[in-house]
Amino acid sequence: MSVTVETAIDPATGEHFRCVFDAKTCLPVEPIQRFLNYCRKRGLATNTVETYAYRLVDYWRWLEYKALRWDSVGLDELADFVNWYLLGGDVAVIHESFRERVSKRSPKTVNQAMTAIQGLYEFHAAEGRIDDKQFVKLAHGWGKRGGFLWGIVKSGPERRKQIKLKEPKVFPGCLSDAAVVRLVEACLCYRNKLMVMLLRETGLRRGELLGLHLVDVQDVDVTGRLRVVRRHNPNGAWVKGTERVVPILHNRRAVQEMLRLYLLEEYPPEAERLGHGMLFVSL
Repeated sequence: MSVTVETAIDPATGEHFRCVFDAKTCLPVEPIQRFLNYCRKRGLATNTVETYAYRLVDYWRWLEYKALRWDSVGLDELADFVNWYLLGGDVAVIHESFRERVSKRSPKTVNQAMTAIQGLYEFHAAEGRIDDKQFVKLAHGWGKRGGFLWGIVKSGPERRKQIKLKEPKVFPGCLSDAAVVRLVEACLCYRNKLMVMLLRETGLRRGELLGLHLVDVQDVDVTGRLRVVRRHNPNGAWVKGTERVVPILHNRRAVQEMLRLYLLEEYPPEAERLGHGMLFVSL
């Protein structure tokens, strides 16, 4: 297929980002690229924008395969795409009990694609380039009987996808306290031990952990709290959640001691001279 995802560089900032090109014309696919640029300006995580790019490329390949214009697709065609994307090709509609056995992609991947596609059409409809596709519906979240506070708390209807696959709820599991202790003991440096302990005791996301600056942990010794701040970091880490203060509720003394050992005995002077202020650096 002629549509591919490539890496481009912003000449003004030097930032790397994903760009979707038509290999035949060597030009960006304008509808997709306008939407991706909008997502970047909104501050979405780099990985999220990259995922949108690849999902939209799959959608564009399906449009080419079906000889459809992107701005003429309706709910019926979108349902055909979902079936095609889930099963890996044109397959007749089958019973739901067999779908999981023959599917090529998970319902989560398909729903990610639908989120990107829905966002693409909503963006261009808001810009006035296409008519509103009505791929979402307004619905209340309390079900048939009503929620616990139904009739008491004022709430408006929610926007929901017209087409969405049911995702199985699978608990991935978590490490026991003893397993975490063994993992910390197996680490060969204070930096790695501190990473494991912070992940365990604060529940930070990976990008939030790697995006910590020295100033964000300056109150850990006194209050046992650290700050999560969204900013552009030299290591590419990005905070997807909201900016907030996170308390260390358990094993606070152990975390404080590990932070002190890391800063005093391992934190390299070269990192201090660079002045980027990152907490976790290469040793």
